[in-house]
Amino acid sequence: MLTMNSLHREAEVFDFRNKWALVLPHLAHPKVRKALVKGMRRFCETERARLLSEGYRPGQIRDIRYNPTKGPWFYTPDDRWLHRARHGVELAMDRGEFSCTCSNPDSLPPAEKAKYDQFEARFLPRPDSYYWYQCFGACHWLAPWLKELGKCSFPQLSWKILHGERHSLAVGLAQSRIRLIFDILTFDRLSAIEMLEFVNRGEEPSGRCVPFSSTGMNFTALAQNTTGQSAKEVALNE
Repeated sequence: MLTMNSLHREAEVFDFRNKWALVLPHLAHPKVRKALVKGMRRFCETERARLLSEGYRPGQIRDIRYNPTKGPWFYTPDDRWLHRARHGVELAMDRGEFSCTCSNPDSLPPAEKAKYDQFEARFLPRPDSYYWYQCFGACHWLAPWLKELGKCSFPQLSWKILHGERHSLAVGLAQSRIRLIFDILTFDRLSAIEMLEFVNRGEEPSGRCVPFSSTGMNFTALAQNTTGQSAKEVALNE
């Protein structure tokens, strides 16, 4: 089993919010795109099978075949993105930037509902933002994509996937030690140790906003240095 001793003392969680520019150029790499499409297609197939097993009829299930133009976020099983967007609309209304005749947008007349939906779309994830790739509940299927993205962005590290019963993520290793953790779903609320505990024990920590170290890895230098060979892939003790 993976132990905390596998963590390098300067191991860091990659900050997808503030370091997004370092991985953005690699999103179009064929291997990265292929891993994302493959993973999301499998996730959608799994979700459909889950709903059918819970008693839903085929006609009651929306078409959840993966469409890359909608983005992974669109397939998050819960309504968190809708709630986030509607909260954004409410704040805009408080500022006088938008008006609506009804507190429940679902009951608006068609013309006004179309206007509301158009404004609400401003607060949904945009392409090329890290939010676009956050399909919560799909960690196992996003992990191969994170691995390929890590390999392209930081080729000096040896990249592996850590699979758990309830959570999976990608890690970059140097000399058999974890130096960098790629987890686009929990990077802003779990520490490196908490992420590994989540993978190993299957119990999600309460989470908190984790400050990123200013004395750890030089992400920019590492990402720009593409002349050196990647470290030999090292299997973790399990």
